[in-house]
Amino acid sequence: MKFSLAFLVAGSVSMAAAWNITTFSDDKCTHSTGWDISLTTTIGCISLPEPVGSILVENMADDLHFIGSSGYACDVFHQSGGNGCYTQGQDFQSVEVIPFNQ
Repeated sequence: MKFSLAFLVAGSVSMAAAWNITTFSDDKCTHSTGWDISLTTTIGCISLPEPVGSILVENMADDLHFIGSSGYACDVFHQSGGNGCYTQGQDFQSVEVIPFNQ
């Protein structure tokens, strides 16, 4: 099943370039699952449609922080940071983007 979600948020949000999160079935960020999200603001916890092996984060601003988790509620075995390819021993099942100072 291919699932894609893309938003560009306007209004009070700055017109900074959108960051992008793409999910992959392997642990090397090479076999896309077809799910991605692009936004210019933070997001709360999003449960992924299915567990994934790796997540690629691109164009993340310095004041934002990515968190990937093996639990569906953004809990259990976290990986976090800025831009790059994230993997862990357990598949990712949820993602969120928060302000860097949280």
